[in-house]
Amino acid sequence: VNNGNDNICEGLTTELAISTYDGFTYQWNLDGTPINGATGGTYQANTTGTYSVSTTETATNCVATGKTYSVTQIEKPIFNINGISETCVDLDRVFEAAVGDTNTTFKNTYSWSFTNGAGVTTDSTSLKTTDTLSFSQAGNYVVKLTTGYEEIIDCESFTTKAVKVTTVPTYTVNTPDGIEKCPSDSLLLELPNDLA
Repeated sequence: VNNGNDNICEGLTTELAISTYDGFTYQWNLDGTPINGATGGTYQANTTGTYSVSTTETATNCVATGKTYSVTQIEKPIFNINGISETCVDLDRVFEAAVGDTNTTFKNTYSWSFTNGAGVTTDSTSLKTTDTLSFSQAGNYVVKLTTGYEEIIDCESFTTKAVKVTTVPTYTVNTPDGIEKCPSDSLLLELPNDLA
């Protein structure tokens, strides 16, 4: 009996269990090889493979091995974030989840958020591969994407992207006094050297 799940996330375990009786001893096997110290009624499986139990009757020393049970360990999905690294306040910017490595047997989940320089996190409502974010204040932000699998519990990973947000610059154009132009004339405007 598997008290957990056939597919488990890397780093986690699932409990396999059998019924035990007096007069018998038990040995858990992985791919046909005895697992050292695994002689109880339950076993916490944490490796991909085929599990079985060999039962020995103490009085006769007869051994019988039961049916096998397969467990598969699934690696966490790996994604990157595509998007800008610098922007101005109050502009909509699209960020996209880019696949690094994922198990295509399962359906991915997506969750977005961003954190400002003061450590305040804002969760996005987007549960899709893309998210449109707008930053209301200037500062340094960290956009975070958490991905997992719908079919496998506790199998999430996350990645982050730093974004620098600045205010929209405003400039005043000053023209020399005494210059008069006709509507059809042109006027040369130049930025200061530190902004050109």
